[in-house]
Amino acid sequence: MRLVRTCIIMITCVICLFTSLPLVGQSHESIIKSILAEEEDTSTKPGKNTETEKLESGNVITGENDDENAPAADTPDQLALKMGIELYNSRLFDRAMEKFSSIKKNYPNSPYSDAASIWTSRIFMDRGKYKQALKELSGIPEKSGEYPASLFLKGNVFKAQGQHIQAIESFKTVSALFPEHELADDALLHTAELYLQEKQGTQSLDAVIKIIKYYRDRETIDDAYYWLGAILLHDPVHKDVESARKVFKIFLKRAGDPANRHFHNSPLTNRASRDLQQIEATYFQEE
Repeated sequence: MRLVRTCIIMITCVICLFTSLPLVGQSHESIIKSILAEEEDTSTKPGKNTETEKLESGNVITGENDDENAPAADTPDQLALKMGIELYNSRLFDRAMEKFSSIKKNYPNSPYSDAASIWTSRIFMDRGKYKQALKELSGIPEKSGEYPASLFLKGNVFKAQGQHIQAIESFKTVSALFPEHELADDALLHTAELYLQEKQGTQSLDAVIKIIKYYRDRETIDDAYYWLGAILLHDPVHKDVESARKVFKIFLKRAGDPANRHFHNSPLTNRASRDLQQIEATYFQEE
């Protein structure tokens, strides 16, 4: 019954998301043309944090307080989670593991138990203990608020092991079931990169286009533009040098404007510049 319910939810989410948006029914060529025609600056909107910060953020480690002049008191299990995260960020993994384990041992009904499992799995991942990480993540139920993050981290585990198909399935489940989750755009980006490695340019193109069309205010937008240009430059099916040239020019124009913070601070700026120089030298020398 759980499997059937999950399938129904997934199908419903996919239909609702992608039949209510202008992407459906359009060819890749027409969508790319519309993207290239867009000159408005959209990156000054508030953006999301980095992928790690997304996993760290959330209501699970914060509290509400009626007294604005005094901090809210932590419960013991909440304090253990906060201390464990601090220890993890200091790379004191053994001490962090003790804190996360104490939540499950001492507070079996704690609302922070699933969050502790998320962080425990990250320690296993950092240590290359992928089976333990997957086991930890598999214990997080579908009804949990941490379930999207668990799917995302499963994708990272599969990716680290070179199991690209399983990783793609996990990432696509996040973006399909939870399109408004803060990790949905990161999941699409991972999907695009993995499809590129598998030489599936069409599927990779689909993923980056979805980021550009639906998540333009998030920090993955510069990655999506770069990979769009790279696909148009290198993919044998979708190769369009002129469009790739335009994409990289848009990227670099926005990178030169401090108001476009995601592009201005992008680590991909040098790569975009090199790719544009390659295009100019190879295809447009006579201009």
